[in-house]
Parts: sequence; C-alpha cells; structure tokens
Amino acid sequence: MTDYCIADLDVTGFTTDWLLTLDRDDAPARSLLDYVGEGYDYGAHFMMANIGPRATEPVASDEELILYAALAAFQNDEFPGRAQWEGATNHLVAVFSHANHLGRTGVALNLLQSLAERGRRDPSAFLRQLRTRAQEDDPAKLAEHDRDMAQILSRDVRAAQLLDPTISIDDLLLS
Repeated sequence: MTDYCIADLDVTGFTTDWLLTLDRDDAPARSLLDYVGEGYDYGAHFMMANIGPRATEPVASDEELILYAALAAFQNDEFPGRAQWEGATNHLVAVFSHANHLGRTGVALNLLQSLAERGRRDPSAFLRQLRTRAQEDDPAKLAEHDRDMAQILSRDVRAAQLLDPTISIDDLLLS
C-alpha cells in the first residue's frame, strides 16, 4: 500500500478512499480521461476537478486541503518528471513525492506564491479574465461570482496555513 503523506501529515486513508471515487462513471469531469493521449494535464485536471471543489468549501476537512495542496503544487510546477499519463495512482505517487521534496513549507510557499503573482497582475485585466459579459450586466450574478472566487482563493490560503502557519500571503505580497 502506498502512503500519501507530506512530512508528518498522513492522508493515506482519505486519499485511498478518494481514489476509489475516481473510478465511478459519475465522477466529475470524467470525460477528460478520453483525451489523456493528447496531453498529460487532462488526467491531472480530472483529478483536480474531483478534489478542488471539495477543498473550496469553507468546511473542507484537513485531509481535503492537504490532498488539494499536493495536487496544486504539482500542477503549479508543471508536473515535474511526468510526460505520459499512467493513471491516477501513479499520478498521486509522483504528486506526493514532489510534495515531500518541497516539504510542508515548500508546498505552502508554492500555493501562496501563485496567489501573490495573481495579486500583482493589473487588476482590470485580471477582473476581465474572471468575469463574463453576462455577469457584468447582472449585479447579482457578479456578486455571486465574486463570492465564489473569494472562496476559491481562500482555499489556497487555508491549505498553506495548515501546512505552515508561519508563512503569510501578506508577507509575500509586500516583498
């Protein structure tokens, strides 16, 4: 049995159970697996589609946030050492190997640096990228979208805080 850990944070039981949900026909974004021959990231995005929304919830468990953090850091670093999709289990072995190479602090920094880079972009260009024309014309849809985006961005901060509470997004934004 494979262990899924980042340093002393063991999410093996949760991750093993979660992997079983990926085999279901109704797993979110399952159709992405039809395209893995076209690019490694299709399988990786399928996996992220199955944990990212769960980790976005304000009541997400520590295990959900840790699994999300490991997957996000691997994705942010453009899947180092991987070129061909070899299935979800092999992907997770590479994900946790990379996460352990980075360590808890490294994974936390990876997540927060990605957020800090987004925060340094031209705000108007960033907002245009996030918003559709229909949302701009409907204040209620725009408010709902902004709330959803805040929860998504908060997910990375909460995961980083769990991994290393000494690192702050504020410190990265101000440096």
